[in-house]
Amino acid sequence: MAESIFEESSQDGKLYYVRFPRILKDEYKDAIEKTTKSWLLRMENLFVFDFKETLDMEKESTRILFSFIRTLSKNEKKLVSINLSRSFENKMKERGLNSALNIKKNLGGT
Repeated sequence: MAESIFEESSQDGKLYYVRFPRILKDEYKDAIEKTTKSWLLRMENLFVFDFKETLDMEKESTRILFSFIRTLSKNEKKLVSINLSRSFENKMKERGLNSALNIKKNLGGT
């Protein structure tokens, strides 16, 4: 896979912004795992996951992402997730993942 699955950018070396695709597919699991490992090496202490376009995450991709989130918190870094559609947020709640995502309406007060 030649291009990145995610749109990523650093803001002032403090915040790392990641926009997720419409569907996080299991066929990209190797690329997702490699990408999330590279995120752990970043100097930023706050990661912002933007799910504005996201409709779903497939099972294996979800597992890899949440492994990253557990490791992130162990490294004293924070995560905030924004722009979840109501249906996607409900899917995450049904899967018991909403608290790990730390869903916020906006970035104010983070």
